[in-house]
Formats: sequence, C-alpha cells, structure tokens
Amino acid sequence: GPDDRPLEGALVQVAAGLDGLEFGTPAQSVAIEDDGTGFPDLVVVQVGQRLLPRSADRRLHTIFATDAAGQTVFSVPIVASGDARPIQFREPLGHLVLRCAVHAAAERTTHLFVVEHPFFTRTAAGGTYRIDHVPKRKVRLTAFDPAHPELAATTEIDLATTSEKVDLHLAP
Repeated sequence: GPDDRPLEGALVQVAAGLDGLEFGTPAQSVAIEDDGTGFPDLVVVQVGQRLLPRSADRRLHTIFATDAAGQTVFSVPIVASGDARPIQFREPLGHLVLRCAVHAAAERTTHLFVVEHPFFTRTAAGGTYRIDHVPKRKVRLTAFDPAHPELAATTEIDLATTSEKVDLHLAP
C-alpha cells in the first residue's frame, strides 16, 4: 500500500492468463444494500452471477455504472420498498464505478468488478492474501484498493513452474 504499509481489504485477482478456459456461474447471488451511505466500497461478481442491489434505508436510489472511459454502462432504479433489482452480466466488464444519481454527494462510491472466473480475493489484516486452485499457467495478478483507486499493482507469475509467495506493492 501507500508508504509500503500492508493494506487490508484490497482486491487481488488473476487479471489475465486464463484465456480459453471456461468457468461455471456461481449459484449464490451477491446481495448489496444501500443503507443511506451507499453500497459497499468494493463488490466483485462473476459473469452470469446475479447482483442484487436493494435499498435498506427506504429511499429511492438510482445507481449508474461507468467504465474507465466514463461511459455509462447501466442505470437501474433501486426502489424504496427494499425489493432487490437483479442485474446479471453476460461478459466480463472489469472495473466499473457505481454511484447513486439521486444521492451522489452524500454516498460513497462503489467499485464493481465483473470478472469471468473465481480467482480473486480481498486482502486480510496485514495485507496477506491467498487464491487457491488457480490453473498452472502464466498469469497476471493485479491489486486494487478502493481507498486508494489511483494506485495499482501488477505482476506476472508462471504457476506451472513456481508456487512461490507473490508480493504486490500498490504505486501510482
């Protein structure tokens, strides 16, 4: 992390190297709630997995997602009744930024990652992480911290020839 301090809660994922492989869709949905302060700071869903955003504060919210180019990818009203509004993605969209169009100034930004496989995790206390069962091939790992979105970390590792620990250091 910044100043080489370990970060808790950063996303670490296999970002490349799994081309040609197919992964099943998780049966479990990802439920998120806006409690009046916004949705969680970081959410990850797989292609085909249902994202279930709902209002927990009994107010109408309209979430919109933008991509890295600032283009709107979707806009969905979240009703005050608290009923979830299922969203499913048919392709990996990578990093999207979610905001509420109604309460943007008062609510946190959510970083939504739409990925095609289950090889991701968030760092634990002390900045440690573990991703199990990654196919034995050359892959690219990336790290992202929602508290420091301007920082990034990327490294490549050949899992066919090594199983060593990989440290990632976020930097601008």
